Amino acid sequence: MGFLASLGVNLLKAYVADKRRAEAAARRKRKAEKRRAEAVADRKLVEKKQLNERWNRLNDILIKMSDEFGPQLRSVFNQLTKGERKKYLALRDEVLSLKIKIGSNINFAKKSDISIYATVIRRLSMKIINLCKKYGVASDVVSVEYDSKIKMIKINGEDRYYIG
Repeated sequence: MGFLASLGVNLLKAYVADKRRAEAAARRKRKAEKRRAEAVADRKLVEKKQLNERWNRLNDILIKMSDEFGPQLRSVFNQLTKGERKKYLALRDEVLSLKIKIGSNINFAKKSDISIYATVIRRLSMKIINLCKKYGVASDVVSVEYDSKIKMIKINGEDRYYIG
């Protein structure tokens, strides 16, 4: 075999090897992209599950609050000052409107929507408990506080409602 022929064979072998390496790299890239897409889909599924769990937990807090303090607040509602009544009703209306807005589009809700809802529920809960305490209808309530580190409403130093 002559020099030019062996050079042609070597060039052909190099070309085939380069082509195989390029194809292998493309396969690895496609596999990596597929794994990334699956990871993103899994992460979104987990995030959606966590949002739904938080949504349900926040709604449970509303039910517990109305069961525990609703009758007491209703008993003194007419004694509230105009400002207290206005603030309470504004918070209650805000909670209800957010509940309807988010609840009707729960599949498209974002973490920020649920966080806003949680904040309003916390503010309403604190308002209700403080009003019941102020007007003496919640005699067992000595202190009410919100621990922002653990996102917990504490009544008499006891963890009561987890808002997080």
